[in-house]
Amino acid sequence: MSSNNNTNPMLADQEKDYILYAMFHYMPSRPLACVGIAVFVILFLYLVHSIRRRPGTPKFMIRVPTLAIFELVAFALRLQVINNPETGAFTAMSIFLLIPSNILSLANYSCLVHIIKLANIQSEKFYYKPDIISKIFTASTLVAAILQATGGGLVFNASSRTAALILLFLGLAFQLIILICYGFILNHVHSNPKFDYHVLGQYNPKRKAILVLYITTSALIVRNVYRVAQYGFIAAGQQLSNEWAFYVFDPLMTAICFVVFGLIPNFFPNEQSRVDNMEAIETSTQLPPYSSSYKPNA
Repeated sequence: MSSNNNTNPMLADQEKDYILYAMFHYMPSRPLACVGIAVFVILFLYLVHSIRRRPGTPKFMIRVPTLAIFELVAFALRLQVINNPETGAFTAMSIFLLIPSNILSLANYSCLVHIIKLANIQSEKFYYKPDIISKIFTASTLVAAILQATGGGLVFNASSRTAALILLFLGLAFQLIILICYGFILNHVHSNPKFDYHVLGQYNPKRKAILVLYITTSALIVRNVYRVAQYGFIAAGQQLSNEWAFYVFDPLMTAICFVVFGLIPNFFPNEQSRVDNMEAIETSTQLPPYSSSYKPNA
């Protein structure tokens, strides 16, 4: 009787390891999951601080710290799955990992739209109209997010696994195409001197903002290529069975985006700089024109 009691914990551990391997296709590290939680807590606080210290930051930036919470929840669920493997928690973890990249892409697009809006170019061309570009990118992101979320929710159901993988692959591939198209538009705005604006205390803020967006766009493309490859291999009956690949190509890329996004408020005019700029313009228009013949009264 005592021997059975001694072997039960061992059998339970073996069963747990088997389930974990079936889910992840490698044995996930508990310490790395804890590090992930700590990193995204720090990044959340960093992003909140970067927004709070610059009043009047564009509204679309407010959603970025929320995405750090999504990553934090994803790693908390990862730790829960490692401790107690359950399909529900694993599915939720997968969805929470997919959401931030989509909304980060939307924040990326919003930065470009904001640059175009600040430039205020009068043209009939659609790519000079920030509202039209915003609607196109928002609709594209929504389609990609719906495909990925639907696929992520169905992928662990054996009867719908094939359809789920197709949805995931299509959603990620579509998002990747949109990111690449965005990169071309970003390059056009970067190289076109018509797109320009001014921020008090900043030299060439447009160039700095776009260089930052090149970094975030590249990181998001790398992450998407990894995810497309991952689900492509799964659909072909193979697996990417290295935990380091997950950490390098997914959370690390997202963390880089968060760090860089914390710099973006510096390159856009806040409410105070707008007020100062308007006052300077009004003052300059009210000053009398200089005349060399002007003589003060004796």
